[in-house]
Amino acid sequence: MTSSNKLRSHAESFAFALANLREDCPGRPIIFISHSLGGLVCEQALLCCRSSNAKRMRSVLDCTEAIIFMGTPHFGSHLANWGRTLAKLLGNIYTTNPDLLGVLEPGSQLLVNLQTDFQQMLLNPKAHISVL
Repeated sequence: MTSSNKLRSHAESFAFALANLREDCPGRPIIFISHSLGGLVCEQALLCCRSSNAKRMRSVLDCTEAIIFMGTPHFGSHLANWGRTLAKLLGNIYTTNPDLLGVLEPGSQLLVNLQTDFQQMLLNPKAHISVL
């Protein structure tokens, strides 16, 4: 699954970069503000932090206080096909990744799994993340 690997890859890169930036202030609270596909990357990044054995990665999850989702297609979007076509057209001029848009198709198994795992994480009694 190309799109699955791409979403997870972006999420892991984001989580590692954030953990590295927080070395001087590991206990500072985090509030994520995410838009569109960025919301899905944020969810996957927090799931990566949850499954990590590295203390600095777990710290990102433990310090997350809230997430604000703006236009995040939690259940997919019918515009995904249009976006994929546009990305292919723009691919002639710019570097694009139309495969990543496959995640956004309604009924995408990856998206269903991501939402299930993320909701289960939020329902954990230790979770203290507010979702807006």
